[in-house]
Amino acid sequence: MMFFPCVQVHVRQQKFDLYNTIQEMDGLFTADGRSTQLHACDKYVSVPFM
Repeated sequence: MMFFPCVQVHVRQQKFDLYNTIQEMDGLFTADGRSTQLHACDKYVSVPFM
């Protein structure tokens, strides 16, 4: 599986804290919803239209 570390995904703080303890996932997620357009913080994932 290929990850693109330059693109962060917004998740809720609880998941952010958990994911950042996993070395391979460190830096892929953010708790700041204004810093990215990709969101997985809700029941549905949102991706902006290009």
